[in-house]
Amino acid sequence: MINRTEQPGEESFSFIHRPPLPLFIHANLAFVAPFAENNNRILRRIEKDTKAIRIRLEDLHEKVDALPKTMLRLHEDTVPRLFIVLPEDGNWSMDSLFTRKYHLYFLCEHERIENGKAKPQYHIAYHEGYSIHQPKQVCDI
Repeated sequence: MINRTEQPGEESFSFIHRPPLPLFIHANLAFVAPFAENNNRILRRIEKDTKAIRIRLEDLHEKVDALPKTMLRLHEDTVPRLFIVLPEDGNWSMDSLFTRKYHLYFLCEHERIENGKAKPQYHIAYHEGYSIHQPKQVCDI
């Protein structure tokens, strides 16, 4: 209960403390058992969801921890000038040349020093590449 007292030009409140009401619990197990089972189901579901969230968080932490390494690699890599185009199905036959799907991969070029001489080195870029679904349009460019 709130007791309101007013002073001239001011408003103030004072609280009247009352003891809490007594709580009576009826321990009828037949009444409580369905609630307990439902609570157990809810707790198992919460535990399962918590584990799934924990796993996702660990994956996210691994990706975040890998960002500086990826950023450094992207900073060191230059824009690729070379690429290769391969058929997605691995079939190199000339029939249906412009109707099948292809995949474009960029090549990274760098130098490797061997015996005091720079030798060119090439490898497929750290990227999944790009699908080419309409090769005729790509060739028309």
